[in-house]
Amino acid sequence: GFSDKYVFQGTIKNKYRQIGNAVPPPLAYALGWKLKEV
Repeated sequence: GFSDKYVFQGTIKNKYRQIGNAVPPPLAYALGWKLKEV
């Protein structure tokens, strides 16, 4: 998930949208490494 120090920006509605649309950082990191291998 997100680190405890991550700060979301915007209104409460925008914050919920950011969370709902987010790719969890560990998944994005793992995907990046896999794409780099290709």
